[in-house]
Amino acid sequence: MTTESADLTPGGRLRAARRRRGLTVEAAAALVGRSVGWLKKIESGERGLPRVAELVRLCEVLRVGDLAEITGDTSTKTLTALGRPTNDTLPPIRTALTAYRIGADDEGTTEPLDSLRSRVASAWHVWHTSAAQRTDVGRLLPGLLTDAQRASAAGRPEALVILADVYHLAQQMLASWAEPELVWVAADRGMATAQASGDPLAISSAAWCVGNMLRAVGRMEEATDLVLDASASIADDVRPEARTMRGALFAHASVSAAKEYSYGDAWRYWDQAGQAITGIGDYTHPWTVFGTTNLAIHAVSIEVDSGRHREAAERFDRLEVSGVPSRERQARALVEGVRAHTAGGSDLAALHLLQRAEKISFESLQYTAPVRSIVPKLVARAGASTRDEFAELAGRLAVAA
Repeated sequence: MTTESADLTPGGRLRAARRRRGLTVEAAAALVGRSVGWLKKIESGERGLPRVAELVRLCEVLRVGDLAEITGDTSTKTLTALGRPTNDTLPPIRTALTAYRIGADDEGTTEPLDSLRSRVASAWHVWHTSAAQRTDVGRLLPGLLTDAQRASAAGRPEALVILADVYHLAQQMLASWAEPELVWVAADRGMATAQASGDPLAISSAAWCVGNMLRAVGRMEEATDLVLDASASIADDVRPEARTMRGALFAHASVSAAKEYSYGDAWRYWDQAGQAITGIGDYTHPWTVFGTTNLAIHAVSIEVDSGRHREAAERFDRLEVSGVPSRERQARALVEGVRAHTAGGSDLAALHLLQRAEKISFESLQYTAPVRSIVPKLVARAGASTRDEFAELAGRLAVAA
């Protein structure tokens, strides 16, 4: 926020943003879908700023990238114009992710691959063990991206595998946080890099990531075809990492089928996921954390997405979420329970699970997409005894309620 805008009222900052955009008050009001009088009263200070959802829409129209430019609130809970929380680690990640390097660096200037591989593994460890994944990994990722890009410039396959892994981490971080175009950049670069490496496991891992993106935009059939092709490509690889990745790919297909209400296909793919990890014991994939407990979590997702909410809640209540060796995945598993109980009308159970997830990993809860749509519904239908708790939770999560 500039010094000049800091001296203005919120309404004055809104007016200044509109004028910078070159819009009349009539045009801006029309683009937002509200009356001219409504916008004039906000700009004059006659009425306060609108609810967050309407303010986000105003910021989109005025091309204001951070709500703090209007509200004056520079806390870490400030929302971007996409309606999502943000913090100051995102711009350096964006810069590093979209950098272009021409040619290889001079010999001897790149980091040894064993050292770089160890740093990437450490970053994944932080992702799964920190309660503030995006903040903590966000400080590591720009340097990892830069160093991995430099190390892979000569086209060595083993360096390309490491770089692809860094892109996968970037995509996981940026999902439901950054602009969709940037998440697509991470996924696409991860796939291109993995394919350049020629490593089937790296390519299959990239397919899992791209499949998530395809599913997010409703391209279910393409997502399913991609992950099934990838699972077939590593069918003969008996290493635990390959077996759990194959299971993750089948589980991915099972959820996509459930979202398309193909209940039979969903359970068929789920069974194949289980077969892939038969006898695997407590082993989980290094970064998808797919294993026996994660397989059970996918069963809850299948029931929820198939509209079988009572069955989903019953399956979830039998889960031992702490069996997942990842704070991020534990919190997301609890969100699956929230989805099940909310759809079944058990709002108190949903509140309890949200509060548990908040303690395990606040950032994971804050950046998990279903939470941002579920919590406002829970606030709206809360009774007198829980209304304040739901509203306070929405405030902590910076959710428009």
